[in-house]
Amino acid sequence: MSLRTLPFALGRTLLGFLFPPTCAACGCKEEGPSGLCALCLASIDKADAFELHSHLAKLPDAETSRLSAVFAIWRFDVGGAFQQAHHRLKYGGQPRVGHALGMALGGHVDGLGTWDAVVCVGQSRARYFERGYNQAEPIARGVSEALGVPFLPGMLRKEEGHASQTKLSRSARSVNAAHVFSVDAKIDGHRILLIDDVLTTGSTLVAGAEALAQGGAARVDGAVLAWAR
Repeated sequence: MSLRTLPFALGRTLLGFLFPPTCAACGCKEEGPSGLCALCLASIDKADAFELHSHLAKLPDAETSRLSAVFAIWRFDVGGAFQQAHHRLKYGGQPRVGHALGMALGGHVDGLGTWDAVVCVGQSRARYFERGYNQAEPIARGVSEALGVPFLPGMLRKEEGHASQTKLSRSARSVNAAHVFSVDAKIDGHRILLIDDVLTTGSTLVAGAEALAQGGAARVDGAVLAWAR
């Protein structure tokens, strides 16, 4: 540990002592490595890799997509443990939840590919200032730490003027996501693991992969915590 990072590590230790971490879903004190207690973790269905692949193959631009593969740990469970944890991350001002879940995602994809860098989907300026952080970033940092692969923050920038995906219909999401991202630097020949929190239609990851490919990426794979089928 360097002298530069020592104050931050001590600060996290002190905060952990004053405010012990709890399960991000139910709030009990038996938090596991993923940020969820064993009971909540067991209640979330795993994502089926074959079903996810079939879903992405049916996207309108699947044949020309620059997204090579997508990985997910869980199925999005409306009203369940994952949604509770996701709500704390996205709306509850608790980015630490994202880092713990990202560590779990990193463990899930470890060995499924080889990547030179981890990148997360961008967020609009307005949304960033509203929440104080991009919810995909702590997930990406956790993935980066678990894999030992560098994280490139701010690489994939979201262009202004696009509506939030949250309240759009499935068909409208694909239209809204087209040309929504740009890349801030050249990444010639890099193999990129692109991180988002939840996959609904897949349009956001597809748009992100297209921008990264235009920036020089040799391959782009996607990874999310959960798939909302």
